Amino acid sequence: MADAGNVRDPSLLAILSKHYQVCVEGDDDCQVWVAVRGSNRFSAADPLALLGLIALYEQRGAAWELSDEERPQLDAFYDQAFSE
Repeated sequence: MADAGNVRDPSLLAILSKHYQVCVEGDDDCQVWVAVRGSNRFSAADPLALLGLIALYEQRGAAWELSDEERPQLDAFYDQAFSE
């Protein structure tokens, strides 16, 4: 599976199956996909990115941001991933 045009509709269906209300805001030059359920509102450039934000929130909750305790793990990953 890769980020391509054929994942847009399945991503949208996955969001709808989670009972989010979905709309597209903006005009032809700048569109933003928005999903709302209860007090949660997510916005992204496309349905796949939108689904990613929803999954991030479902996994990490309201404390989704990187904590100081997590920084060393990410630094080690990046060092290994981008080493020569």
